[in-house]
Amino acid sequence: MTLIDAEENLIALAEALRPGLLRVSRLLRREAQKAGVSALDAQLLGTIFKQPGVSGGELADAEQMSAPSMSAHLKRLETAGWIEREPPGAGDRRRVGLRVTAAGGAALGAFLFGFCHRRTNFHPCKNWRRLSFFFSFCFSF
Repeated sequence: MTLIDAEENLIALAEALRPGLLRVSRLLRREAQKAGVSALDAQLLGTIFKQPGVSGGELADAEQMSAPSMSAHLKRLETAGWIEREPPGAGDRRRVGLRVTAAGGAALGAFLFGFCHRRTNFHPCKNWRRLSFFFSFCFSF
């Protein structure tokens, strides 16, 4: 297989996946709205949940957002009581990490439970291994 063939295969694969990914994206936005969070809120909460102590700058880089935009989103999540800032460590007093609060975990849980249960009659508590895979997949981008 030549490089051109591989590129054509990737383009064909992307075109085949696009409609399904758009449907999943719309579905996730609707479920997030039902749970009272935006899709971006759910994404940020999931990332912070998976990586406690992540900084706002690291989140901005991961989400390809400007630092001021990310700061505004984080301030809104903090005001809602969904995240809190960790005190700076001894190594770098300028770096402030983030972690999800119990209320943020509940909001994220409501989103995940709603998505899993309404669509598949899937109960997260009984299927923790599959849910943790789903969770890591959703918040790995």
